[in-house]
Amino acid sequence: MKMKYSILLLLGCLVGLASCDKVGLQEYRADVTYVCFTKSALQDTMFLSFKVYDKDTVTIPVPVKRMGKYSTEDMEYEMEADMSLTTLPQEYYRVPEKCIFDKCVETDTFYVQLYNYDELQDSSRLLVLKLKPSELIQEGLMENRRYIISATDRLVRPTWWTELNGGHNGNYFFNIAEQYYLGKYSEKKYSIFLQALQEDGVTFDGKDLSVLRIYSLRVKLPPFWLPNLICGGIPKDTKKPTNSQYFMYELVG
Repeated sequence: MKMKYSILLLLGCLVGLASCDKVGLQEYRADVTYVCFTKSALQDTMFLSFKVYDKDTVTIPVPVKRMGKYSTEDMEYEMEADMSLTTLPQEYYRVPEKCIFDKCVETDTFYVQLYNYDELQDSSRLLVLKLKPSELIQEGLMENRRYIISATDRLVRPTWWTELNGGHNGNYFFNIAEQYYLGKYSEKKYSIFLQALQEDGVTFDGKDLSVLRIYSLRVKLPPFWLPNLICGGIPKDTKKPTNSQYFMYELVG
């Protein structure tokens, strides 16, 4: 609960700053390159559970974009933790000293490492990233200036099961995992899904929907669906649901 309030407080600060940006208090210079994260901190927090990865060191990709002065040469930039907002101890994460934007591209990805430790078994900690500005490389869009990672060793609802990523015509208003594959989130349901992944040595980060499709169906087939599913109006002696019946089953939890 404390972590929830911490994130809400952080987002409240960003809302206030973004409001200032929109009324024209920020000016952009033609000789400066502006770098920010691809997603708004007001909408996206990256939730990391070491339980999902089943290892104590996890590497997280962080996408960024640039605008302003166009460069035909590789551009070096630096990222750092925002120490006023980060609650994860410094010894349990690593941010690269130097990052490189390849020439003639508008987006880049750098990688941070997070390390598990005992306190995360019953709590969450924040790593908040930001650009380390220089004379000719400055922070971009106000609401995209921070990237929030919430780390824990508990099982928490993953980002790919919360974000609005389904819709049409560029309008996203539902979550694909919930709408089409796994239904509403529960810890038990997620545990069963992870068990199926781990048996094959597979991890799922939300990007490859074919993995979600395959393993969401697998948990509904023997040996998973018999002990873990309940029947919604289908006779109990039904040995295997048909395709049209899959969505009449819900995982217990």
